[in-house]
Amino acid sequence: MDQNAVFDKLCSKCHDVFPQQLMQTTGMSDEQIRVSLHSTIRDLKEAAEEGCHICSLLYGQISWEDVQMLYKHLEQRSADVAAQFSYRWKMLSFSIRDYTFWKLAMITSEPALRLDLHIVLTHDVNHNPRLQEIQSRNSACNTNSKQGLDQIRTWLKRCHDTHGTCNRRLASDQQRVLPSRLIDIGPLEQEPFIKLIKATDLPRGTQYIALSHCWGGQCSARLTKSTASGFFRQIQAPDLPKTFMEVLMLARELGIIYLWIDALCIFQDSKEDWRVESSKMLDVYSNATLTVAATASENANGGLFHGRSPLSIFPCHIPIKKDGLPCRTLVAYLRESKKKSLLTSPPLDRRAWAFQERVLSRRTLRCDKDQLYWDCCCLQARETFPNGIGRSWNSEYKFANFTQNTDVVRLYKSWDYVRETYAQLDITFHADRLPAFSGVARKMYELTGASASDYLAGLGRSRLDTELSWTIHRDSPRQRPREYCAPTWSWASTTGGIVLDDVSSHFKADILEAMTFPLDDPYGQIARGHLLIRAKCCVVRLVEASDSGSSRPNIDFPVIEQAELNSIRIPYSVYSVLEEGIRISWDGDSMDTLTRFNGLSFHLAFHGTRWGLSWNGHGTGFVLKETRQEKGQYQRVGFFQLG
Repeated sequence: MDQNAVFDKLCSKCHDVFPQQLMQTTGMSDEQIRVSLHSTIRDLKEAAEEGCHICSLLYGQISWEDVQMLYKHLEQRSADVAAQFSYRWKMLSFSIRDYTFWKLAMITSEPALRLDLHIVLTHDVNHNPRLQEIQSRNSACNTNSKQGLDQIRTWLKRCHDTHGTCNRRLASDQQRVLPSRLIDIGPLEQEPFIKLIKATDLPRGTQYIALSHCWGGQCSARLTKSTASGFFRQIQAPDLPKTFMEVLMLARELGIIYLWIDALCIFQDSKEDWRVESSKMLDVYSNATLTVAATASENANGGLFHGRSPLSIFPCHIPIKKDGLPCRTLVAYLRESKKKSLLTSPPLDRRAWAFQERVLSRRTLRCDKDQLYWDCCCLQARETFPNGIGRSWNSEYKFANFTQNTDVVRLYKSWDYVRETYAQLDITFHADRLPAFSGVARKMYELTGASASDYLAGLGRSRLDTELSWTIHRDSPRQRPREYCAPTWSWASTTGGIVLDDVSSHFKADILEAMTFPLDDPYGQIARGHLLIRAKCCVVRLVEASDSGSSRPNIDFPVIEQAELNSIRIPYSVYSVLEEGIRISWDGDSMDTLTRFNGLSFHLAFHGTRWGLSWNGHGTGFVLKETRQEKGQYQRVGFFQLG
């Protein structure tokens, strides 16, 4: 790949459409037209590889995850099959005052693959209000470029100088708590001399950069009891993985000489040190001058910076000249990044430990595979839109943005959202599920002024009647690992996306006692927990679906794709007066549950009623299984809705 890309080059197909066919619609409002572009992905790919800027913008939106989803029903998933996938193009034209806009969309029967391109006709690219945030284009074929570094400096200085919210918490440097240890990279005017230091030797206002990254297995450079003495003397640069070296060099470019990297600042062979330091994540990330996230790398050897195709992300400018008329320009651009599911998200965004690092950091530089992103309390931007990309996830749910004066309704809405988001992320050791969320929980309880003793393994004592009604999202894979993390009445005991909707608006059970017993950190790992409730109960038995002629008192609902749905209607035998259908959302894998529990009895503990209805035939609550460890002791295995 060349060091620099050539912008604005068009293939013959795009040259016919842009501007010739487009200009025929100028001044016509709300018109849909068919345009003749490449009819297969293979043709689109070839044109992009030959340097067509428009085709590069379109093809760059396609990922192989998209292709796999498109053809998951086929046995053959080769590139040839994907390349022959055909589609058609539709152009929507509309005018506002003196400006004409188009939206080019690829129309297909498969919603998983949709490509969009926005186009504006303007007299002046630099002063068009629609394009004012697009100031420059970076032709470098790597995210590690001089122009990119200048943009990072601009973002950081702008935030430091003008963002009151981002700097509010650190108005006094003397209130700034440092991590226990930091990496000193030496004076900026000299060659790097890297060593580990105790931060107690530094002033509280010391600036440092924190790294957020994926371990991806064992990291080659780690602080252990055997490496500690050497690290405090000097850390050899050649021994550091690529990501660590690149964040070190970036820190020097930004004029910051201290780093915090978990692998080098926490003893990796000491459970005691790990528990102490993991409880400080709120301070580590919220007090960092900048958090640098190696978003696209699966391990410490992946690095911060990556090769890219500038043509697939930066706008294309097409000059339009007509005799006797001022020169105008067509600007084709991607308005926002392609929306990603967890499947297609960058590796770091799928990791549970990295979630609180993003939520708690005041400023984050995200090093993605195609461009650099800026994420602070006041600005979300990227290289293609350096002055901002509008409202985003971050503006609503970044806890670093909240204070004790934040509206309580907004605060609890965000609290529910971050728990639901966190629950679906990957974590290597299930026992870390609560510690990896402890910084967010600590921040929430600081904001509300609640006591740490009211935090119960991811749930809040003050809203326990509502929060006990959590369920696993119906489309989420689920499992209850054998490794203990939390009592079964907590969502933290399972894996899978959760729903915290209040399905029991009229709580009928009595909570007599709720307790958890933390090991050290009240927001971290716990040894055990219990919940004592008084509720109406009945006994049901799980049986296989029967024929309609069966004499069993089953309510026979059809079971369709029960292993995939996980939240299903099942037949059951009732030994009580219940006459309505029951819908159970299992906390673990449904097929495993049906196999292990078939023919066994369950207790249904009624938690509440729905929509204010009476108990007669309607209710919600816990599906319980006796533990056989102690009389009257049960574990939660699901949540039911009756009627």
